[in-house]
Amino acid sequence: MRKTAWQMLLLLGIILIVVVLFDTQNSQVQSNAVRSMRLAPTPAQPVATAPFCDYTDVTQVITQRLGLSMGSFNITDMKKTDSRYISILLFNANLNRDELYLYDLGADGQWNTQDDRGFFIDETLNMPSLMTSSNGVRTLFWISYSDIKRCTLTPQGCVNIQTLTTFTNILELNLVPSSSQNRMYIAYVDPQFNLLFVSCSLQQGTPDSCSNPPTSFTSHQTLFFPPQMSVVQSLLETGFIYIQGNAITQGHLFNINLPIPGTVLLPSTIQHIQSIYSLANLLVAIQTTTVAAGQLSELVLIDQQTGMITAVIDTIDPINPISPLIIDTSNSSLVTLYYQQNNIMGKRPSMPAVSLYVYSQNDNPIPKVILPDGSVLGMMGNRPSTQFIRFDCIP
Repeated sequence: MRKTAWQMLLLLGIILIVVVLFDTQNSQVQSNAVRSMRLAPTPAQPVATAPFCDYTDVTQVITQRLGLSMGSFNITDMKKTDSRYISILLFNANLNRDELYLYDLGADGQWNTQDDRGFFIDETLNMPSLMTSSNGVRTLFWISYSDIKRCTLTPQGCVNIQTLTTFTNILELNLVPSSSQNRMYIAYVDPQFNLLFVSCSLQQGTPDSCSNPPTSFTSHQTLFFPPQMSVVQSLLETGFIYIQGNAITQGHLFNINLPIPGTVLLPSTIQHIQSIYSLANLLVAIQTTTVAAGQLSELVLIDQQTGMITAVIDTIDPINPISPLIIDTSNSSLVTLYYQQNNIMGKRPSMPAVSLYVYSQNDNPIPKVILPDGSVLGMMGNRPSTQFIRFDCIP
């Protein structure tokens, strides 16, 4: 009887040990499973990509800096004056006049920071020209009706405004100041459709001082200028780009830095005269040539003295006939903005192009200014334009 009791106790002990071992092993398996689930890498979620970049409405940012009220103006044009100032042409609906404003990026050169400000310059339809002296003084020149004016740009605005000279009975007027020569070069069209290139000294007391009547200015060149021609643009410290005669696809540069200022013929392959950019002693332009596959567009360098192409920087292909929009420098690199099919593209040499926006006829933003950080400001292309924008992508 005693033996049977010991056997029963032994059997119960064995059963108890087995149950404990099974429970322990089962708990460890569950624990390992939980730990394994926790340590397993989480699958990466796919990144959502938009089919094109968008833009941000910055109208309120700019109008507040300029001291304007929303809806009181139409935007005519925008242009980078230098690395710090942006020129903005507006039609002021309240005063019924065309006005020039400057947006100042401030000492830090950054967009929309605390030291940004804006100020009114004058009534004008023309973009200004900025001359920076060797000691860093910025002098702004602009045309107001028939007057050529200037002022000194300071953090407080445009100070010491002066009228240099006044032209009468002219059809068109453009100017380029030269800091190296301390002169101002002027291109104007008279009533007989002659295009005249003249210059005057910015130093007081000289025989051809800019403060004298235009009849005392130094004459450089006179060309017949039929109505269908136009001076396309002024190039800072370089001269004037224009089209002469019936060669409507071929441009010319009136170079103010030649020993005797005069005209240089540009290559006939340069199709986008309005987008030529001046860089040191060279011009940066788009060359379009015909190849077996169609047309090839290239970014090229042109010698300002000879008009010869000296180098091909980059290939931009394909490109629409109405392109490019801008050739400019930002972050020590050339940036070209152009249309490609229905895309606004941004391109840096040896880098893939970036699509800034896919546009339509009903929604057509136009890039206008490349900021020092590489981002792009613009305006809505639909007229009248009352909206300033900043593109979300950087080329």
